[in-house]
Amino acid sequence: MFALKNIIVLMALMSVVYGGFTLYEHEGYKGAQAEIAFSSGCSNEIADRFNDRAKSISTAGRCVRLCEHRNCQGRCVKVAPDCEALQGCCGFHRNLGWDNCDMIRKISSSSPC
Repeated sequence: MFALKNIIVLMALMSVVYGGFTLYEHEGYKGAQAEIAFSSGCSNEIADRFNDRAKSISTAGRCVRLCEHRNCQGRCVKVAPDCEALQGCCGFHRNLGWDNCDMIRKISSSSPC
């Protein structure tokens, strides 16, 4: 039981340090959602929990790199606040199909920018 408590505390601390983002099944931040914690590098948590389902994202004011395959392989896009398509970013978070994105139902991994 002691080890389980330590793991829970460690996970909570990691969430505070790294933060995270939320993926939504539908455009406009609607439908089923998955809270994805940031890791220090590439994460396959999306592939394990919400693979190829996301249509919109809330980054909670952070920058995230979304990739179409596991291990941050394949095409990747940068999603960040105040970042536009002209800057090489996915600028419209309410619909991951607009601007530079073209990532609707294609996301399998992520990493912080």
